[in-house]
Amino acid sequence: MASERDAVISGISSPVWAEFARARYEEMWDRATRGELVFGRHEEVGEIVHRPPNLLEMRVQLNEQAAEPKNRYLLRLYFAEPPEHDRLLLALHFARKPSAGDPAGTQQRQIREAAWRYNEGSKSNYAWGINGKKAG
Repeated sequence: MASERDAVISGISSPVWAEFARARYEEMWDRATRGELVFGRHEEVGEIVHRPPNLLEMRVQLNEQAAEPKNRYLLRLYFAEPPEHDRLLLALHFARKPSAGDPAGTQQRQIREAAWRYNEGSKSNYAWGINGKKAG
């Protein structure tokens, strides 16, 4: 996940905004692992109903008021809390959400990718490679 996150953040043209994005992501992820993000709050976490699995979307939003959409940074971490693994946040996909509308369906493809990763990991012999514990 770190390489995917780094690739998305490196696509931010402004070094200042890129560094801010990295710091904001890390701060939010730390809060998420402590259970301190506000669920349902527009700026932080939302639920995505995508058949099973139920995915969550951590929203890292920077420079939202910029006049040019290319200068708005709407970053998303799609993750899940697998019911069979207590206290686990499973990071599934990190991507930049289109900031000027989404007629091409980019965000829906990103959500489908996260769901696919969850489903593939859950049906493997070792649930996402966690602690060598077999799924199911």
